[in-house]
Amino acid sequence: MSGKTYRVSVKECGYIEADNFEEFYMELLKKGINKIDLKYFDMIDDNPNFYKSDILIEDFNKDHFNWLNETSQGKSKFMRANVSQNSILNDLDFAVFSGLRKTINRFREKPMLFFTESDLHSFIQNDILIDHSKTFIDIRKNISLVHLEYPTNFRYNKNLLLGGYGLIDHKTNTDIEIKTGDRGNFDVAVLNPDFINKIYDHYKNDQDRIIHLINKDIKAAIERKNNKNYNPQNSDPGILSNFEKELNYAVEVKFIHHFNARNRNMLDEIIKDNEKLSLAYAHSGRYVKPINLVFCSTDSKERRDNKKSVINQIKDYFLNGNIKLNKDGSMKTKWIPKGVLNIFIESFYDNDGKKTIKPIAICRKPKIWAKYFCEKVLKVELIQ
Repeated sequence: MSGKTYRVSVKECGYIEADNFEEFYMELLKKGINKIDLKYFDMIDDNPNFYKSDILIEDFNKDHFNWLNETSQGKSKFMRANVSQNSILNDLDFAVFSGLRKTINRFREKPMLFFTESDLHSFIQNDILIDHSKTFIDIRKNISLVHLEYPTNFRYNKNLLLGGYGLIDHKTNTDIEIKTGDRGNFDVAVLNPDFINKIYDHYKNDQDRIIHLINKDIKAAIERKNNKNYNPQNSDPGILSNFEKELNYAVEVKFIHHFNARNRNMLDEIIKDNEKLSLAYAHSGRYVKPINLVFCSTDSKERRDNKKSVINQIKDYFLNGNIKLNKDGSMKTKWIPKGVLNIFIESFYDNDGKKTIKPIAICRKPKIWAKYFCEKVLKVELIQ
């Protein structure tokens, strides 16, 4: 026994010990458990009986956890689990979640700490790294996994981001090897530790390693993509290449404050960030975890033309998952891209004092990491 409060028998994994539901749930994810049966043995019947079966890991909740740990005379309770080959989330994921939660909570508690978007970038980077240096800094190579303004592995035309690449083959038209468009940068990126290791395995010269890891040189990125030793091609589309898996997280940040709250372009910029993150999601074979964070430190700032404020338009975009834009004289519906997690964080001072509004979180077709981060870490409902 480890001294933990709860000890649950899991047939495929032995015992899982935890002090609370959140810690227990984290251990399930680390072990790659994706489906659960809850069973018990009755003293007079040797055959196991089902309490609940086929519970998806994202649906496992405190009621199930409490059932496992309630004293039940004459019954021995246990869990059976369907375990995938790889863990769904790992220590790096939990450390990123912890860091993002710190920044979000700090903003909600003390919005005046932040004057600029760069302040937010710096706090996010610091909050992810602090207390987790062993996770994010490779001591042997003195390389950090968390960086600001990290280059994309694709190219795009900024003028097309607002309309979106939609019906055309956006992967082909934004490939890093095309001659049109430019590379962009992610506000915050978390590199895959395997990316570091593979660069060191395949490039023996330290200068070459630095060039590839910093990733500013587009020729080096193209060379990496086409290097069959570094990036072996696989006929199975379900197996991702090393080039597709170089980033674990791509984060975009927008900051709405007193001086830009009436600027209609703020909504456009948020939509563009979503499109860039959607391209990252597509080019990584849906491997990267894309997050769009919008921080707001002012009230709604009603417009002089009495139309809906920019801030309320942005909130509608988050609440509904789409917004209608009047472009070139016609109305077009712009959807939040599937797989991209969007969070609107609002805290401000007005004449009556500080106002802190519950965050709005939305992700269409979310993966389990987005559900876990919102519902278990931030404790907010995820709109899907």
